[in-house]
Amino acid sequence: MALNYNFTTQALQEDSYSAGEYKDMAVVIPSAYVVVNEGGEESLPYFMLGGHSSATAILSSLTSVIRGFYPMLDHLQIKQAILEGANRTFHGYNADLHGQGMFNLKGALEIAERLRKS
Repeated sequence: MALNYNFTTQALQEDSYSAGEYKDMAVVIPSAYVVVNEGGEESLPYFMLGGHSSATAILSSLTSVIRGFYPMLDHLQIKQAILEGANRTFHGYNADLHGQGMFNLKGALEIAERLRKS
């Protein structure tokens, strides 16, 4: 789930970005400022863009880091590490809006290490 940089409830509701019924399997990815271009190499200059598409790219990249450190874990364990390692301590956290919390690479790696040992 993509959020703007300040995670405000108002922004979530206006953009319909909320975990809702998927709160048990959603994490927040701050993606308001991702540099992109909209076409081929001729499409310059680059510009800032955010939303679900850029959040997906960020989550995929960070998931690859976890997989790189822990190749023995299966996809369900990687998912578990991401969900359990999420940060729920930011101001205004609400499971209905923010799901399991904001993606936290350090927390996910700690959970992955615990899963590797079990």
